[in-house]
Amino acid sequence: MSKRHNIFVLLFLKSIYIMNSEIVSKSKIISLHSIDGEKQNGDFNSNILFNFVDVIKRHSNTLYLTIAIQSVEIPYSFYNVSTNYNTIYYSVGGAFYTMTIPEGNYTAKTFITEFNSQFALGGHNKTATLSISKSTGKFTLTPSDDTFSIIIYYEQTTATRILGLNENTTFNYNGGVGNTFSYPANLLGTQKIKIFSNALSCDNISSFHLGSNDLIDVVSVNASPFELINYSNTNIKESHMTANNVQQIDIVLKDEYNNEIDFNGIDWSISLVITEYLLGENIRPFGDFDDIFLHTKKMMLQKYQNPLDQKKEKKKDEPFLIDKTLQFLTDS
Repeated sequence: MSKRHNIFVLLFLKSIYIMNSEIVSKSKIISLHSIDGEKQNGDFNSNILFNFVDVIKRHSNTLYLTIAIQSVEIPYSFYNVSTNYNTIYYSVGGAFYTMTIPEGNYTAKTFITEFNSQFALGGHNKTATLSISKSTGKFTLTPSDDTFSIIIYYEQTTATRILGLNENTTFNYNGGVGNTFSYPANLLGTQKIKIFSNALSCDNISSFHLGSNDLIDVVSVNASPFELINYSNTNIKESHMTANNVQQIDIVLKDEYNNEIDFNGIDWSISLVITEYLLGENIRPFGDFDDIFLHTKKMMLQKYQNPLDQKKEKKKDEPFLIDKTLQFLTDS
């Protein structure tokens, strides 16, 4: 390896070493309480706009910004049967009907009672019985006699997961046995709360979008209904922000199926930390490799501009002085 090549490598690595050692960070805590923002979806209270002014601006020496959720306090005020998942579209004898289960927290038993009551009041003068198997957890629907059948339509029904419905299904009397739904009943409700923000958008991805989106973080529902969901980012995991400047802050809370959660007018709190990573003021960052080359070339020309000095240096054959921490690069 030639001495000139060594010089170039050392100068390049030295510049990187200095730049890395001079990176500084500045953090800003942002406390958000839904009561202070503008509601974008009414009493759902899961789409809030906060009208800040100049939350953060990139500086000329800003390298990048990161965001982290510091803590979350969200009341478990949403229901396992909500307006997002409470309609059943069906037909009896060729006539179409819509059943709407009132919002609330249901067990399989209370859901069955409500379904049977709603069906009897459907305006078709027919009755049917919804039941559940203790061994499989699947609902079975049985018309009261063999004079009619019931068809439940998948695309128009929002309670498909609750019922265990996976396609348009016909339910017949079948000698009093009825027909069973394809999947077990699902009354677990929301299990994940996904936190989105367009203003604070990151490089995060989700399987729902199959690519980058406005997702900031995901919080598991770790409480029972009407208790408080707590989340604390003890490891301070950060996400890289794509935004350059932040004015207003929008926060949207969605469930695992990407629907905005209905918090029934109850407020929540989220604390964020935005961190700005910058180069120290005494460092001039290189724009690209051409800058590095020109800078190195200038230093080399200054050192070797006098031919006599160059001969003397060859004669002396003295080793080039470098930092001991980088000595290994020139060792043979």
